[in-house]
Amino acid sequence: MRRWAVIGAVLAGCAHAPEDRPTLPSDVSPAAWTTSLQLLMPGLSECRQREKATSGRVDVHVTVGSNGQPDKVLAFGGVPGPVRDCVAGVFRRGIYPTSRRGPYTYVYPLVYSKDVQR
Repeated sequence: MRRWAVIGAVLAGCAHAPEDRPTLPSDVSPAAWTTSLQLLMPGLSECRQREKATSGRVDVHVTVGSNGQPDKVLAFGGVPGPVRDCVAGVFRRGIYPTSRRGPYTYVYPLVYSKDVQR
């Protein structure tokens, strides 16, 4: 029997996005982002159940407002539309660390991968 895992770059130990992506502002710690994302993981796991045979990467572009709520969320990637839409909806419900500099955009790479249960 197979089980599916949701693996994100932050949870895999890579706190910052690659250099070609927006990075976190200097006053927003990767640990604070990790904490906010951990609260989203149950919802992201539910998104995975919409298309059980799906694996792939979703890049989630989150523009965080000065109040910590997302002003804009876009999800792109190689998974079916219903999964991307679900992921974007989960990220829209999140509360994120704020920056003294004001709103910022961060790109979070989320990877759904198959994991065989032993």
